[in-house]
Amino acid sequence: MVYALILAAGSGKRMKTKQKKQFFKINNKPVFLYSIDIFLKIKKINKIYINFNKSDTNNNEINYFIKTYKKFISNGKINIIFNGGKERYDSVYNAMNTIKNNNTIKRNDLILIHDSARVLFDINDVNKLIYNLPKLKAITLASKSTETLKTVKNDKNIFKKVINTLDRNIVYNIKTPQGFNFNLLFNAYSNFYKDKN
Repeated sequence: MVYALILAAGSGKRMKTKQKKQFFKINNKPVFLYSIDIFLKIKKINKIYINFNKSDTNNNEINYFIKTYKKFISNGKINIIFNGGKERYDSVYNAMNTIKNNNTIKRNDLILIHDSARVLFDINDVNKLIYNLPKLKAITLASKSTETLKTVKNDKNIFKKVINTLDRNIVYNIKTPQGFNFNLLFNAYSNFYKDKN
């Protein structure tokens, strides 16, 4: 079984806008729906879960989504959760608990975790990720960095002192979706919550 988890509970605080970025519209369509549409085209994905924040229950974009995707919600292909956490990892763990409580998770079940605001990902890349995941247990999409990257001294001053220039030949930008063996990731999160040190 392959589960796709779309995280849509973020506050968008880095964008400094009133509206959360997952609810911005592109061509009159909320951003998070683009990710759902791509996942619906991937035949190997059995169930799609999307996790919103509890405070988003009466959101107009979500209400539109529920009406428009009624068929997929009714047949269990798409599942909606309102259990977003304070941080991204809280949202992942909360959603995985919900998935685990509502499904019989088998040893080789897989989960893809995707950020709803990242709408530019390729179906072929996701299919390759799913194909390779059983052998590797954890895999992510990435692109080679083209920027010059510096490490700086971390202080409160507006001007930072450059410590080092990173070799961009060994630096990659991590993307989503990221794929995992379900139980491997769930157990890692469970251990983290038992002892956050």
